[in-house]
Amino acid sequence: MSGRISEQTEKMREMAQTTLDKVKEAVSKYMVESQKLREKADTSVRATYSTAKEMNEKAVAFAETKFRAGSNLQSVFCRRRTLKRWAPSIKII
Repeated sequence: MSGRISEQTEKMREMAQTTLDKVKEAVSKYMVESQKLREKADTSVRATYSTAKEMNEKAVAFAETKFRAGSNLQSVFCRRRTLKRWAPSIKII
């Protein structure tokens, strides 16, 4: 009978070891896949940041251009108003 218990104990140890080995393998695969996923996410974030930065730079440049054009136009209007005030007989187109 003690031989039979010994056999059952050995089988239980083998089953436990097999289960432990499978868990270790699954965790190892999980770690590899999570590392790949993190690398892909990092690449995606870098690309998104780069695109957002480029779009922001273009928007700022566009706004600056429009601001300068508006300032120039305002200065032209101010000069015209001043000319009309000081020389009303001059026809300004």
